[in-house]
Amino acid sequence: HQCLDIILKPLKHAACIRRMMSDPLRNLRYCFTPLASYIVDTPEACMLACVRGKTLPVTLTMYKEFREAFRHPPCTAKSTLNQLASITCDPLDVEGYFNECSLFCLSGVFLPFWHNWPLADPSWFLTPKALHHWHREFYDHDVKWCLRAVGAQELDFCFSVLQQLMMFRHFKDGISNLKQVTGRAQRDMQRYMVTLIADAAPPGVIIAVRTLMDFQYLSQATMIDELHCRLILDALKQFHDHKHEVIACGAHRGAKSNSILDNWYIPKLELMQSVMPSVRQVGSLVQWSADTTEHTHITLIKDPADSTNHNNYDVQICQFLDRNEKSSIITQSRSHQQAAASLTIDVDSDVRGPGVDEADPQTVADDLWEPRRMVTDFFKMAQQVSSDIKAAKPPCTFLVGTSTSIHLNFDASIQHIPVDVVAEKFSLPDLRGALADYVEQEGRTGLPTFHKLEGPHHAQPDAPLPFDDLRIWFKVCIQQGSYHGQSTPPALTVNVSPPSATGKYGCYNAAIFTVDDTKLNQWPASRLKVHLVMQLLPPRGKTIPWAVRFLTYVQHLDVIPQRCGNSLEHTMQMHILKCAMRSAGVPFGGILPLDQLRSFTHIVPRFGPVANPRLTAENSAHSAQVFFLNKYIDKEFYYAIL
Repeated sequence: HQCLDIILKPLKHAACIRRMMSDPLRNLRYCFTPLASYIVDTPEACMLACVRGKTLPVTLTMYKEFREAFRHPPCTAKSTLNQLASITCDPLDVEGYFNECSLFCLSGVFLPFWHNWPLADPSWFLTPKALHHWHREFYDHDVKWCLRAVGAQELDFCFSVLQQLMMFRHFKDGISNLKQVTGRAQRDMQRYMVTLIADAAPPGVIIAVRTLMDFQYLSQATMIDELHCRLILDALKQFHDHKHEVIACGAHRGAKSNSILDNWYIPKLELMQSVMPSVRQVGSLVQWSADTTEHTHITLIKDPADSTNHNNYDVQICQFLDRNEKSSIITQSRSHQQAAASLTIDVDSDVRGPGVDEADPQTVADDLWEPRRMVTDFFKMAQQVSSDIKAAKPPCTFLVGTSTSIHLNFDASIQHIPVDVVAEKFSLPDLRGALADYVEQEGRTGLPTFHKLEGPHHAQPDAPLPFDDLRIWFKVCIQQGSYHGQSTPPALTVNVSPPSATGKYGCYNAAIFTVDDTKLNQWPASRLKVHLVMQLLPPRGKTIPWAVRFLTYVQHLDVIPQRCGNSLEHTMQMHILKCAMRSAGVPFGGILPLDQLRSFTHIVPRFGPVANPRLTAENSAHSAQVFFLNKYIDKEFYYAIL
């Protein structure tokens, strides 16, 4: 606290009388610097709040009260300072002072660093941190409850037989014996957990785990309005209404004794009561992230350390950073000299020196706070391609509406292949008839039209086609704008790989298409399993209207109605899907243009109380007929389907 008081003295001074500072755009501004957020884990938060013992840094509650379904009074700066002022013992009498502090559960710090910082209050500035307060809570507690309620062997098996997705981790050996689990692995477990305990765990346990998941997803939204606030509070209330089921089934046990616990001495659960007050005080909690500053450990320590001989690290790292800085200065100086040499001065224009052009504010903000991992912006690529008159037609990167961009590799996976060979390779006996129906519908107007999936094929299975070959892609990248419109999330990949030596049944992912142009049937009511992405190849030398669109062969999935006319299953609050079949007993499939695709989605087989032991990651999706529409696979998808 004494060190922090010295280091932060200029900020405290600026908070009182303001200081002139330069912003990232080099504009001078008068700034006040109140303490809005201090991002630390729970033990360090207790140190900053000057409390100790089995209590919390933001509320006046002891561990025996953690089971309560309401928030206890906040541990304010005023109450802490009043308690410190009431202690008459000399702080230099360390033992005596420490003993008197223990009566108030104080740590023994007699002068907190924030005591003279205007508006600073630990109950406000100690904001929740996603990694420690949500992801770690999930792994330390929720995962353990699920393993005990379902059985470690059974849950590991369900994780291992899930169809692998390109973007997320596949737990081929399950999750019960993982070592050195990272935050990313914890997030990937969260994507699947609720769907895998369905039917296998008691309903009350499923609801408890599901509501905690809802609470965590909702709390991580970048924009939170009153509706979100109510949903967050409702999710937490439902958990407290069903948490006794976790104890009743014997899933809540001690880590060392392995005996059933009849208490909820879990600080992270109690800290969830402080999420909504924090949101109302400082806004969305995910904006208070230490990721940007923690990343400097990579650029200033880890990367330089890789260039050393692994001896005498400190000196070599400093030399590395020194040389990098000098190199950067020289490069910048040369660029300024070149700009000055090529500068043409117009006497009628405003004269500016090199390197002082105004920067774009959004670019500067993104450079400061955006994730360090590069995200390909297919929206920008699609706009560039659409304005390029020399670009190939149809373009391989294009926009669908205003919120979705689709990208195909410029080079197809298969450049030329006969229609009948494709039908055999992808096991699609009705492919020729479906293509004939598509061409017939497109030929009526000569213009691209909206296509639906309805009724039997009108054409015969051996109907003649005005083309012989197709061009095939094995994957499609789908990028959607952020639900709250603040950034561009990474693209998600839909795989459409045929059977091969490495995968007997191929790999086909699910997606959501628009199949009703009246807009009465909005997604997620239009769920489809993509089996083929293709482009028709007209005879050489001919330009035909129906060849200017990329096409897909899809199979339809129906929503199974639930009781009381609800479309969501009661305990899971998810849609349950079933493969649609034609009267002949074959899957209900057809051709849809790729530009009717709207979203990536994920379906998980409904394994039942005990999964079939013959299932594998290769055949689980192929063998299943009933699926869960997994809303937890991606936060943006979760917010959209909410």
